[in-house]
Amino acid sequence: MKNWKEHSTSEELINNIKKRHAYKRVLRKNLTILISFIIIVITCFTIAACSNISSYSAPNKYTEIQVNEGDTLWTLAKKYYPGKDTRKAVIMLKQINKIDNADIYVGDILMVPETSEKT
Repeated sequence: MKNWKEHSTSEELINNIKKRHAYKRVLRKNLTILISFIIIVITCFTIAACSNISSYSAPNKYTEIQVNEGDTLWTLAKKYYPGKDTRKAVIMLKQINKIDNADIYVGDILMVPETSEKT
């Protein structure tokens, strides 16, 4: 590419500058489209993930259970929701009982929702 001193006319220099500006505009437009697409994809994945977490229906009744020796949220979820996704059941039990982590202790009283999905 010629530098500005090698151009034979000022018209050639102006045309070269216009081409560069047009190229930069196209590049910016394509970059904007790419970033918008990435944001849309991330938003879709986030919505899909959140809808999977809250897929259990709201329970009508609760059963109080007392935590026994050897009980974990995982074993309780498997016991009260057999055949269902245990991970989702654990998340539901944690949310309903306001448990921040997986720690439960012997003697704790937990609320277990009775749903139409329970067998």
